[in-house]
Amino acid sequence: MKLTPLIILSLVPFLLHAETELDKQLAEAKEVISNADDVLEAIQADPKTAIPSEVLSEAEAVLIVKLNAAIVGVGGYGGTGIAMVNNVDNWSPPVIFTVGGGSLGIEIGATETNLVAVCMTKKALRELGQSSIRWGVGLSVKAGPVGGTVGATGWKDADILVYRVKKGFALGVSFDGGTLDYSQKLNAALYKEPGITAQDILGMRVPMPAEAVDVSNELRKLSYVDSSLSK
Repeated sequence: MKLTPLIILSLVPFLLHAETELDKQLAEAKEVISNADDVLEAIQADPKTAIPSEVLSEAEAVLIVKLNAAIVGVGGYGGTGIAMVNNVDNWSPPVIFTVGGGSLGIEIGATETNLVAVCMTKKALRELGQSSIRWGVGLSVKAGPVGGTVGATGWKDADILVYRVKKGFALGVSFDGGTLDYSQKLNAALYKEPGITAQDILGMRVPMPAEAVDVSNELRKLSYVDSSLSK
């Protein structure tokens, strides 16, 4: 079909709309990464919640999540997060997940929970490559050791260690269900590849996006003895 000037003009609104949607998705993806950086910083700032280097150096991966507990009273919550794999000398680019369902680490009554789930086993790592993950099903989850408790051995048999910072009054902790869903649209916008998968990203088949350099460097600094990063 020949594209006449009239047909071309008729397509302009659709093209502009598509570009606007992509820009919005890219901005949202960048915000998720920025939030994850803030979550990690907040957790590490408090000795009562900071993740020891001994834990991160042995980790297979981390999942950094910002949860909104506004609807926890009716049995749910929402949020977003990123997952990154530990490749010994560096960390993978981030995979963006959306979070929903039960009460993944939410403290009932809290208005917000920032959470880092440290995946300690290959079993937990394999879950991150799925398009949808049912939290805690078939995986052992424990509160992570901090400070002087890191010398204990009880945490070493867990698939996932959880660290969190809450805001607001809390009535208790629950880890009932919940799902982590791979965000096709946000990952596609961030990496500019429509069909990109979690395996592509975690397998480092794409470069580290500029927006994730800070959180990647922070994880390296916390995981390894690297004088160039700790100065």
